[in-house]
Amino acid sequence: MKNRNVLRLLVLVMALVMTLVVASCNKPEEPEVTTTEAPHEHAFDAGKVTKEATCTEKGVKTFTCACGETKTEEIAALGHNTEGTVAHKDATCTEAGVEGGTYCTRCNDGKAAAEKVIAALGHDMQETVAAVEPTCGTAGNTKGEKCSRCDHEIKSETIEATGKHTWGTEIIETITAPTCGVAGEGKVKCEHCDATNNVEIKATGAHTFENKNLLSTLIAATCGKDGHGTYKCDNCDATKEDVIPATGDHAWGTDIVETITPATCGAAGKGKVGCANCDATNEVEIPATGNHAFGTEIIETITAPTCGVAGEGKVECANCDATTNVPIPATEEHTWAEGVCSVCGVAADHEHTFGEVTTINNPTCVDDGTGYKVCQECGKVENVVINATGEHIWGTEIVEVIKAATCVAEGSGKVKCATCDATQEKVIPATGKHTFGDAITETLVPATCVNAGKGLVKCADCDATEERVIPATGVHSYLVDYKNNAQRFENFWGICTVCGYVDEDHEHILENGKCKYCEDFE
Repeated sequence: MKNRNVLRLLVLVMALVMTLVVASCNKPEEPEVTTTEAPHEHAFDAGKVTKEATCTEKGVKTFTCACGETKTEEIAALGHNTEGTVAHKDATCTEAGVEGGTYCTRCNDGKAAAEKVIAALGHDMQETVAAVEPTCGTAGNTKGEKCSRCDHEIKSETIEATGKHTWGTEIIETITAPTCGVAGEGKVKCEHCDATNNVEIKATGAHTFENKNLLSTLIAATCGKDGHGTYKCDNCDATKEDVIPATGDHAWGTDIVETITPATCGAAGKGKVGCANCDATNEVEIPATGNHAFGTEIIETITAPTCGVAGEGKVECANCDATTNVPIPATEEHTWAEGVCSVCGVAADHEHTFGEVTTINNPTCVDDGTGYKVCQECGKVENVVINATGEHIWGTEIVEVIKAATCVAEGSGKVKCATCDATQEKVIPATGKHTFGDAITETLVPATCVNAGKGLVKCADCDATEERVIPATGVHSYLVDYKNNAQRFENFWGICTVCGYVDEDHEHILENGKCKYCEDFE
């Protein structure tokens, strides 16, 4: 009220001043009088608040002189008071609380924080009774719980036995084993009691070829090389191509390729023959030659000789116990009477008439042979030397290789005379046997996880090739690398696209509540 009166007084004073100014301006001009006025000193009024101070901001007070000049003074900020109060309230399990505190009544600073709601805590449930699932023959119960802060409680309740068995997936007994295309039957056991149930064991989808039912031969196996053929599944008509193991049965030749012990007239020797398909050799007997070296000494007289008639006796082989009958020359001790032997009747001056030469020892290329001839009249035996033939008996065994033969090119080597140490160079025919490497130079049919493939190997000496088996890889082909890639593709995740093999980590594709690839149930 006091401030209003002061304001009214100031307004009247200012109106009076303005009236006087106007009046002075309207007076007739008077002669100019020169005077000197004293300097004006401002006389400011008591001042008026032109901006109120707040809790956080300063105010302004303005003072005015009668001449119109003004000045201002700063009014200090009031600062917050703590006159407002909100009571604190703790939150409970079901009711919200209030933070509480003081706040400024002029600007409400701190009021929102003091009135902040504390959310209800909710129940802190502690287990008092553990939950037990009911089984086929045993009742269970729900979990019992009680709040640790209040009296709220959930009591445990009994759950009656289900009467339904929970069948396991492990086959504890196989009744009928499954095959590649036919399901089997087995028993599974309840997980909670001893009850069992017969279930189907899914067909394996994996063919078995353990019986080695060979349907056809594509590449024949030899003694040392595998072949290739088509086998039939033990349980169905499915087939796969695979290796035919090497037979191990060599095709032995008849030519002696190495002499170990030479044969004699009456004793067999030992030598080696080679296989027609590989480099293997086999020790065989070399038959006795039958060519005895008979001596000249009579070891047994069969018929004693007379003056005109040869006798007969036995001589023995120098190398064995064989004997042969030979003539014993007539004694030539005739009893002559008037030029004629009184015993044999031969004339003393007759001319011997010898028959054909009988051979005792055959001549060789370098050694003379022996024989005899007998006079047809007096029985005189005359020994005969059979000249050496000069013709070597060349063996077939190459005793020294000069140039090895290959599959297409002839070689050369030396053969030895069967009787002496003479040698002769001889052509070694081209073997016709290629030396094939093991490296596949061209793939004809790629191998898969279960089926062998085919490929070509090349001869080391020519351009000839031969088909070989590429063993089955044993590595299944999946549409995606499902173990290292989470991607799934057309519901084939862990199923081999070639043979249908089901990996233990495959994705279960359910049909009628169970996986179509295994025995797992949803």
